[in-house]
This record gives sequence, C-alpha cells and structure tokens, in this order.
Amino acid sequence: MNADKKILSRYELIIYEDGTTETRRLPLEVIPEEKTESFIDLSHTTSRIGQMLLTLKYLVQQFDNYEFDNLDMFSVSSEFKIAMSKAGDDFGVEVKSVLDKFIRQTRKINGESMTMDYLRDVLHTYLEELDSNPKQILIKDILINSVSAKTSKQDKLAINLFFDQPATPFILKNGKTV
Repeated sequence: MNADKKILSRYELIIYEDGTTETRRLPLEVIPEEKTESFIDLSHTTSRIGQMLLTLKYLVQQFDNYEFDNLDMFSVSSEFKIAMSKAGDDFGVEVKSVLDKFIRQTRKINGESMTMDYLRDVLHTYLEELDSNPKQILIKDILINSVSAKTSKQDKLAINLFFDQPATPFILKNGKTV
C-alpha cells in the first residue's frame, strides 16, 4: 500500500441507510518514524495558531543555524521579525498580521495584555532552554491558553507536537513542507 508515499490528508466516507453520504476530513495521527516521517499538518489548525507555530519554527531554525553558541549575540527582536516575515509569506498575510496574533490575540498567563517586551523575554527564555527540554515552557502555555474551545483539539495537538519535537516538519495548507 504505497509505503513510499507520504499521507497528506485522510477522509472518512459515511454512508447512511437512506443512501445519503457524508465526508469528513480526519486528523492525521503522528505515524511512527520507522514507517514514515512524522509531520504537523497546519491545515487542521486555525490560521492564528498556524502562523504563530510557523513563526516559532522559523525562529528556532534561525537560532539553530546561528554561528555563535552565545544567545546574547543572537538578536531575538530582529530574528523574530524575520521569522514573522517568512511565516507571513507562507500564509499570504502581512507581518503586522502575524505580530497581531502574538500581541493582541494572546494574553500573559495571568490574563494581562501581552506586550512586545514581555514576548521578547519569553522567546529569549525559550531559546535559552531549548536544549534542556524544560517541563514548563511559558510560550507553549501562552499558546495553549489562547486556543478557543471550538478549535481546541486540533490547535492543542499541533502546539503539543511542536513543543515536544520542534524539528518536526510542518505541512501548510498549500502542501508546502517547512
């Protein structure tokens, strides 16, 4: 059964006794690595969570590719802008729209409004602790708390998969793999 091909979508066809049918798109579970490469399908998440996760992914990639081991030499502010720009391009939105997702559409854990300074500190701490696999990741908690009840299952699944394995590839709605 096409073991060499990556599954991008899965559907369920339901046929009722009266002959009517219904098709539902099913979430893809992460398939064990020995069978195929696992991925996070952002077409199952809200655009808001997808843009934020993709920005974080680009930020982590930029940090991993950075020449110096010293985080103090890594400018979180400028690299975050670059990451937002890449995510915006992939989603077909402007950088200010991506930034809006992080600032206006999220809250600090205590419920207060998010500020750029606070977000920068949270991102700095996240990058500092990236290799130590911390149990508590503040940016993850902020994203989880920003998920609406209506979309919580798929958004939370994507958030948890990303923070468990940041190197996991993303599949965008247009089929592009990042």
